[in-house]
Amino acid sequence: MDFSLRVPETIQAFSSEPYGFGDDLANWSNHESKFQVNYQLNSRWTLNSSLRVFWGFPGAKDQAEYNKAILDGGDKAVNSLGLSEKGYQKPFNESAFLSFALIYRAKENIDARVDFHNVLGWLDKDYNKRNYVLRMSEYRAEAAAISLSLRYSF
Repeated sequence: MDFSLRVPETIQAFSSEPYGFGDDLANWSNHESKFQVNYQLNSRWTLNSSLRVFWGFPGAKDQAEYNKAILDGGDKAVNSLGLSEKGYQKPFNESAFLSFALIYRAKENIDARVDFHNVLGWLDKDYNKRNYVLRMSEYRAEAAAISLSLRYSF
């Protein structure tokens, strides 16, 4: 990515590249993967799952470093921008979301289902992290959860 600003003093949070910090988009992972498996156990039972992996957020790290450089320069007008302590990497590391479901077809028009959402969060909540837009050094953990549903078609 290569772009410049018409007004160099413009503060924006899409990328810190125009300010000389990295060359990535700040709120996007550079590499994402999604794996999905559907398996018909028998005529009544089905298992499906998905794993989504965001392989890091280098643009967010660059943006946080740029924001810190602005504040270290004494410009307090931008103190609401995301910062990061030196060596703190959690917001910029990978995120992974693993979910799966077990579906039971009772009849042709009735399905019962149990879903397990974001199960990696039971191992470590930082796997299920979502970075905040515009505050690249902060994130929130998506909760691991279980849901039950019954579907009747007519």
